[in-house]
Amino acid sequence: DRREIKHIGCKRFGVQYLLKGIYVHNDLLYFHLQLKNSSNVPFNVDYLTFKITDKKVAKRTAIQEQVVWPVRAYNNVQV
Repeated sequence: DRREIKHIGCKRFGVQYLLKGIYVHNDLLYFHLQLKNSSNVPFNVDYLTFKITDKKVAKRTAIQEQVVWPVRAYNNVQV
């Protein structure tokens, strides 16, 4: 359960969100994610979405954004 990707994550208000790995199997992408709550407030995870956005946007172009919903989740727990 070692973390393979060391530069993608976020920590705000005592809640840490880490991307531990990206895997491909049968043309599906699998993201190994970890949530840690070190705050005094318990949080319930209601839903999870991902967005695919343009990396750079020129001045006069429209921003393209596509929402991707997870197909399945393993070990869904409260944070």
